Amino acid sequence: MNFQALAALKKQQKLFFGLFLLTAFMSGMKALGIFATGIFPWWSEAALSAFALIYAIVFTVKIRKEEAQGSGNKKTPVEEVEGGTPCVCCNKRITNEAEICPFCGWSQPR
Repeated sequence: MNFQALAALKKQQKLFFGLFLLTAFMSGMKALGIFATGIFPWWSEAALSAFALIYAIVFTVKIRKEEAQGSGNKKTPVEEVEGGTPCVCCNKRITNEAEICPFCGWSQPR
C-alpha cells in the first residue's frame, strides 16, 4: 500500500476516535445533568458514540494489516538519484518529480 493511502486511513482513524470521544463526553455530561441539550434522545448520542468507536477500531485493524503486509514485501533497494532533489526529511537525493520519498515516506513540497 502506498504512503498516501495509509496516511488517509490514519486520518480517518483519528477522526472517528475524536468523534467517539466527543460524543462519549457529551453523553457523560448529559447523564450527570451538567450539560443538557434536550434536542436528541439519550440513546442517539450513545449510538453515535458506538458507531464512531466501531469504525475507529475497523480503521485500526486495516492500518495494522496494511503495515504488516507492507513490511513483508521484499522490494528492490532504492538508490539515491544523482543530481536529484534532497528529501526534506532524510536529505537523500530523490527524483525531482517524486511526491513521496521512497526512503522515509515523507511527502515532498511542490
